[in-house]
Amino acid sequence: MKLLLAAGVAAALAPAGAAPEPLQAWTLGGRDGPTRPVGSLQKPFVLEAWARAHPGQRPAAFTCTRASGCWLPAGHGRLELARATSVSCNAFFLELARATPAELLAQVLRERGFVVAEPLSPEAAIGLIGPRAAGEVAIAPQALLVAYRELLRSPWSQGEALRQELLDAVGASDVEELFAQIPADHRLTRPLELPPALASEGDLQRHL
Repeated sequence: MKLLLAAGVAAALAPAGAAPEPLQAWTLGGRDGPTRPVGSLQKPFVLEAWARAHPGQRPAAFTCTRASGCWLPAGHGRLELARATSVSCNAFFLELARATPAELLAQVLRERGFVVAEPLSPEAAIGLIGPRAAGEVAIAPQALLVAYRELLRSPWSQGEALRQELLDAVGASDVEELFAQIPADHRLTRPLELPPALASEGDLQRHL
């Protein structure tokens, strides 16, 4: 799962429609740059919203079957949080999203930097797309990195034990460990050279 998360964050940072590029090209959009969907990378924040809606509780075990419509056609069988996280079970996290008020899901996702179009369906909240996934969730590249940095570093006001369990299942204790499996020659080793920020909207229009 740690490799999937690293690869997912990296893929989310690549420009839409572009061929894979080294990491130094992936973050040029900045925190306020163009947003894009990031799929299962939303799942930890669905858990955070569920924890706020159910203080002092932990998710019940869930059985993912062929009828659950998960990404694994045969289903994952009986899971609790740790295994559901490690295999990124859509059906498990969809149950959490369905048990959480849509307004709270949207609130937590926005707090973590996501742009959320409402009404937000449980399917869209966990990153699924399709006719049943009403609403849209997207995030700018740099904001996604900030969201995961905070996930790794900052305790939750509700459900801190669940955050720790999720991180233990992923197997990452900090951002560097999360990205350790990305080859060194694909990682930026010098300061990122960006032009100075534009001071106003008028400056931006002239620049364009």
